[in-house]
Order: sequence, then C-alpha cells, then structure tokens
Amino acid sequence: MDVGGRTVVDRAYPPRGLFRDGNSLAVESIAVASGRRHVEVRISGGGAPLTSAQNVEARAGHRNVVLFDKLDGWSWF
Repeated sequence: MDVGGRTVVDRAYPPRGLFRDGNSLAVESIAVASGRRHVEVRISGGGAPLTSAQNVEARAGHRNVVLFDKLDGWSWF
C-alpha cells in the first residue's frame, strides 16, 4: 500500500483455511495526517497484481476502508 507515493505497507498475507486455499485477510492501521491523500493498494495471488487507487480524505477519528472481493472487485469506504 502506498500513501502519497510512499510505501507504507509491504507484507504478504498467506491464504487461510485448512488447506491454505481460502481467502487472505489483512487489517492495517496507518496513522496519516489529515488532508487529501492519494492511496494505492496492490494485491497478487499468483497472477498479475490487482491494483486500485483513489484520492482519499484523511480525517481525525475516521477510518478509511478498502475491500476486495473476487466477484465484486474493489470497494472504498
């Protein structure tokens, strides 16, 4: 994950489940000063990486959430 062109998270999240073939889940909390920020999220699972980017308004006391579902794609909240 990049915020303002700077990488702030670069981790691997292994698949879950009994046979390690389930969905991965990542929850990260990143302190960002208030203001408009360009956020880019990348995931990969053996194929070409999937990327989504948006300009996000960071506000004190507010959490921005990014979800990816293999059927519905990216959702930003």
